[in-house]
Amino acid sequence: MEQALKAANREYKQTDQRLKKIKGDYEEALKIAEEKQQLQQEIKKLKEEEKALKHRISTLNEEKKSQEEQLKLLQQKIELNKENTIYLPAGGFTVGSDIPPGKYIVKPHGGNGNFLVNNGSKANIMLGERSESIYLEEYMLEFEKGDTIGTSLPTKYIPVISEDE
Repeated sequence: MEQALKAANREYKQTDQRLKKIKGDYEEALKIAEEKQQLQQEIKKLKEEEKALKHRISTLNEEKKSQEEQLKLLQQKIELNKENTIYLPAGGFTVGSDIPPGKYIVKPHGGNGNFLVNNGSKANIMLGERSESIYLEEYMLEFEKGDTIGTSLPTKYIPVISEDE
């Protein structure tokens, strides 16, 4: 009997050890299942974000295309309007008498220098044909009747035609 009892105790201990191992494996499997569920939720969220980003990219590409088309039309209008370019020497001028009011692209017409509108309150820039960083090669500005222009270099004014013209 004693031997049978010892054998039963050994078998009980072995069974208990197997049970503990199975419980450990089960708890680990539960953790893995929980992590899997969390990862699936993250994947779902990331896929939704990816879909939203793809839509945003598509929208931005459409906007870019539209703006590029508008820019192309504006560039064509400016090219067509170059024949109406106004050339002024260095000096002081008044909008309405020396140059008509409107939107212009102002460019240097030889050299580098200062370009002021209304004594610098509306524009105060350095225009130039050099590629140095302090000089702008062109500047777009809307002139109103009565604005005063002061330049230390010859300039050219290319009219920009608005959409309704």
